[in-house]
Amino acid sequence: MLVEQYFINIHPLRAFAFIHKPSFLQRLDAETSNHHNHALLHVICALGAQFYTLSYSETTAPLEPKFVLFAGTQWAKIAQSLILETIDRVTIESLMAAVLLHDHAVRLGNYANAFMLSGLTTRMTQALQINLEYNTDILCQDTDNGLPVTAKESRRRLMWSCYIMDALVGSGVDQLTLMDERDIKIQLPCNERNFIQHIPCLTESLSPGSRLKVLPEDSDTKTLLPNMGIMAYFIRHISIRKRVLRLPRMA
Repeated sequence: MLVEQYFINIHPLRAFAFIHKPSFLQRLDAETSNHHNHALLHVICALGAQFYTLSYSETTAPLEPKFVLFAGTQWAKIAQSLILETIDRVTIESLMAAVLLHDHAVRLGNYANAFMLSGLTTRMTQALQINLEYNTDILCQDTDNGLPVTAKESRRRLMWSCYIMDALVGSGVDQLTLMDERDIKIQLPCNERNFIQHIPCLTESLSPGSRLKVLPEDSDTKTLLPNMGIMAYFIRHISIRKRVLRLPRMA
């Protein structure tokens, strides 16, 4: 129930849709044990618990707003402990958990923790090098080598989510911004249909009308825009916002 609440209420927001829901649920059903070391699952439950208790409060019995807000906090604490315990073994899932922990901390008003988590996520992206495409086989034509299409798309979406976090934390202050758009050499997220249905596709990169330089010259560019979903345009919106905030203030 908590995982479903997460996917209903958090997954569609901003750029949090980096988990491939069918694969995640399938794996969750298959793994009947070892959930106690699953940081990502803990923070998903922590976020889902807030919306579950909110729904309960509205439909069954009224609950105190503070109780709703802090529902699942212990799960979030466990998730953070698990991430810090394995800080020398960074994985895609631990980075996903750190991104969601940042959102959880912001929701609780724990801005100091959120600020430190934002710096941690940036270092984790650098350690994983997800600012670069996994390989040049963007359309996953070589099925014997590399990652599945959904795994590659998850990496892209996760990187862009970290970029958005960094841009929002920085708010136009260079000293607080740790990421440079010029170092992000991946395409924008595809639409949700292609992601859910394991359909590899090409999209534009951050600058409108641009594409990855690793693509062959004869690549079909007519489908680049149709393949892009709302998340891609939100990322461009954040990029514009970042540039506007960095403009000199008028006297």
